[in-house]
Amino acid sequence: MSLSRKLLIAAACVFIVVPTVFFVWNGIIGSLLRYRQTKVHENAGDEYMAKKSYQDAMTAYFHARDIDQGSARILEKITQAKLHLSAERLDLLSRMNPGEIRYEIGLMLKSAPWRAAVYTTALGNTLLLEGKISDAIQQFKEALKADPKYPFPLLGLGKAYALNPATQNEAVDSYKSFVSAVPDNFDGQHELGQLYLASRKPEDAATHLSKACGIREDYRCRIGLATAYNSLQKFQEALEELGKAARLKPDAEEPNEILVDVLMGAGSFDKAENILKAILASNKGGASHAYKLGIALSRQGKHEEALQFFDQLLSQMPGDFMTLFEKAGTLEKMGKKEEALNLYQAILNSKVPDNQALAQTLGMIQEEARKRLGKQ
Repeated sequence: MSLSRKLLIAAACVFIVVPTVFFVWNGIIGSLLRYRQTKVHENAGDEYMAKKSYQDAMTAYFHARDIDQGSARILEKITQAKLHLSAERLDLLSRMNPGEIRYEIGLMLKSAPWRAAVYTTALGNTLLLEGKISDAIQQFKEALKADPKYPFPLLGLGKAYALNPATQNEAVDSYKSFVSAVPDNFDGQHELGQLYLASRKPEDAATHLSKACGIREDYRCRIGLATAYNSLQKFQEALEELGKAARLKPDAEEPNEILVDVLMGAGSFDKAENILKAILASNKGGASHAYKLGIALSRQGKHEEALQFFDQLLSQMPGDFMTLFEKAGTLEKMGKKEEALNLYQAILNSKVPDNQALAQTLGMIQEEARKRLGKQ
């Protein structure tokens, strides 16, 4: 073989064979490294799924997908995590696309029918967000049939039933069953506590709202717990909860509103007066603030000033029985018995409101008015 031919072969090895081997080897090494990195993230996602930390699982799977974008296995795991999250966190579901969720549910029901309870619950939550209450309830019931031990359809049923005033008892029963199975779930404890608060069962409300606040810091939960404590006349505890709520949402006006009720319940009418006057001076107040201010002034013996607020309210809402009652009581304290008696009689002649709660309040006030008329 001639020298020139040998040099040509050597050059071919240097410029063709060696680079080819290098690129092939580098491709193999790169594929192995990418596979290893993908498995690290995928395994992390699997561990989070086992711990039911579905948001963290999705994050891990997304990292795996970024490395291996064509993996059908990773995409399926992302969908599984998303649908578990949709079934168990209605607050996060609101950020997702309902149409996309429904499509993915359909796919997963075919490929993994043994998880039907989870996927059907996710569908129920999707329907609930769309306002299709009866359809949502049907899906939650189907989920319970698919797996009676899976508790999250009960949470969905509680939310669905709570939207209808006629099914409040069913909502309470669903939430109670759910928190019995999953006591450390914020949504279950919080929603059950709020239902008890609305139905004027402050002791039960305080029990569940306290548990909810221990699970997660939440402004609405702290406000609800403060309201429950106020109803139980646990004023110091109510003040502590209001302070926590104010720190969570410094610009909110609601803590001051409840603070007024707490102070008046505790007999601190002077402090309540100062807050109410500040609210009214800021032009953020309304009839309820003027009404409470009139009461606070009357309880301090500032009768003339109190009457000004009561008269102002009655000029806006003639015949308002609650204002009439407070004005009558103030007039009694001033020794104006005849005027007070006339107002008590006007209360007895008041028309019964259509609103059930107001009708009950009128009944109680009329009973007290009769007692006061009987003493004269």
